[in-house]
Amino acid sequence: MVNLEAASDGRLIRPLIVVGSGVLAVIVAIVLNMVVSDRPSTPPATVVSPPAVSAGPLAVPPPAPAPEAGPSFDVVRVEPSGAAVIAGRSAPLARVTIRSGGSIVGEGKADERGEWIVVPTQPLPPGTHELTVEMVGAGGSTRVGDDLVVIVVPPQAAAGETATTPLAVKASRSGNSPSTILQPTDGDAGAALAIETVYGGTDRRLTISGRAPPHSRLRLYLDNALLGEATADSLGLWRFVLQAPVPDGEHSLRADAVTGRGDVVARVRVPLRIDGGGAALVPPRPGDGHVVVERGDSLWRIAQAMYGEGTAYTIIYDANRHQIDDPDLIYPGQVFQLPNTQ
Repeated sequence: MVNLEAASDGRLIRPLIVVGSGVLAVIVAIVLNMVVSDRPSTPPATVVSPPAVSAGPLAVPPPAPAPEAGPSFDVVRVEPSGAAVIAGRSAPLARVTIRSGGSIVGEGKADERGEWIVVPTQPLPPGTHELTVEMVGAGGSTRVGDDLVVIVVPPQAAAGETATTPLAVKASRSGNSPSTILQPTDGDAGAALAIETVYGGTDRRLTISGRAPPHSRLRLYLDNALLGEATADSLGLWRFVLQAPVPDGEHSLRADAVTGRGDVVARVRVPLRIDGGGAALVPPRPGDGHVVVERGDSLWRIAQAMYGEGTAYTIIYDANRHQIDDPDLIYPGQVFQLPNTQ
């Protein structure tokens, strides 16, 4: 059984399935006041030609150079032992430093395209780590990126136990962008298709992200109305930005993985609550278990395995009506609540 919620440090980010309101960037226009002074009138017969304008640098100031792009994280991979590989982008040839609090985790240098890879010399110990990235550009100025990566390294597994993959989540220090799961735990990876984060900005538009088989084609629905399509990248990550605002209230958010012909091969649907523009995936009810549907499953088979009798499929159906249109038709990747019948 798989619980979609994953733990994180509540001081810095919300639970992974809960993404709070963000603040949109505000562009401030500076209005220049042009002062026109009165000149003495000139006799009509007198024509004064304007002086020639020099093409030199004093007459035509060069444009101000564009500011350097801030550093950011792209990929974080952490082994159960704590060994990590971290990659991202910055200004070309910038010196990059990864920090966890006041400690330096690793250092590297970006190439001509601004891409860098850092391999820490020491493994990350068990616990929660909050990584930031800073760069020193060509001019010598230091700039800290807005990205914050939270890594949760579980305790080392005892002899004979299976090691758990660490969790890595990218968030925004300023709160201006949604959280993204860079590396799920083993438990989260059990679902081939998943909706993981929903971010609602002040304009009530949603940014939805999740996982799917690499390069798979997805269709997104809100309350069974088609929103649009997304494509998972080579790492199986996908993101969709909804342009229309979503009203407050309870909603149903659905993602279908489809073939080139449009046949549904996997489906996941989750309850969504919008309140004041903020978006939150509704967590499962306390006391319920969960099961991820696998290929070949049916409600009867799941009830037989979980409750000891196939006729108990009605319990599962009643608890998950919001995401089961037909009890004879369920899809791999769906996550069903299993009510406690005791």
